[in-house]
Amino acid sequence: MKVQMQRYVKPLVKKLAPPVCLDLYKFLFQSPAYSGPYADFEEAQKNSSGYDNAVIFEKIKQSTQHMMENADAFSQDGVASHLPTYRYPVLAALLQQAIKQGELRVIDFGGALGTSYLAFQRFLGDTALKIQWGIVEQPHYVAYGKKHLSSNNLQFFDTTQAALASIQPSVCLLSSSLQYLPHPEALLASVFEHQLDCVIIDRIPTQDSGQHLIGVEHVPKQIYDASYPVWLFSYARILGLCQQYYASILPIGCSEYPLPFQKHLIEYKGFILQTCL
Repeated sequence: MKVQMQRYVKPLVKKLAPPVCLDLYKFLFQSPAYSGPYADFEEAQKNSSGYDNAVIFEKIKQSTQHMMENADAFSQDGVASHLPTYRYPVLAALLQQAIKQGELRVIDFGGALGTSYLAFQRFLGDTALKIQWGIVEQPHYVAYGKKHLSSNNLQFFDTTQAALASIQPSVCLLSSSLQYLPHPEALLASVFEHQLDCVIIDRIPTQDSGQHLIGVEHVPKQIYDASYPVWLFSYARILGLCQQYYASILPIGCSEYPLPFQKHLIEYKGFILQTCL
């Protein structure tokens, strides 16, 4: 009964409260904080609980299961919600590729347990589009996904090579995952070398210096108690790398609020890359 009341009361409060109050609440209580900078990724790891924290995995399992069991539920970063969290520029790029190819083959780096896949499938509705969606994740995510979630459309892999060989993708999706990898530029370069029709880099933290910075991201405790190393990318440097491989680069905005870090302002941004050079 309490859970049902929360489902109806929360949307009502959000409708009645002035937008500025909701924005202030999200900024103060739902935004991460950053510490650092650190000399390298390994040092940041030593000063954080890590992304393989069991608390995060359990939270993601619960929110994904909630999304699967409730037609009006969504999940993002392990947080369940009954408000749509569609990333419409990403959906548009995926649909464009589906129309162009007559099917959709996606390799999804850091796709957790498939919430992006579930959201896209829900957005499509009852269509006959053939989908092959491969998620590349940590071994314990892959083991759980293979046992409980795999289907003809959704598969899980613990190596990039296995995912590429099986899915043969035309699209690579990196949604809020690139910043948590130990060697993000090396991964991007290896993906770009495959000359996929479309690469979507979404929800990455950027700043205006000429160099990437490394910090520790602290998740708000009301979401879950965890921290992990994070790259705070130089916007110019990431854009420059993309321009070496793709002729069409569409910047996309994100809903995350700008956050202070040292003398910099961290802004979340994204790119849709098409047309290989």
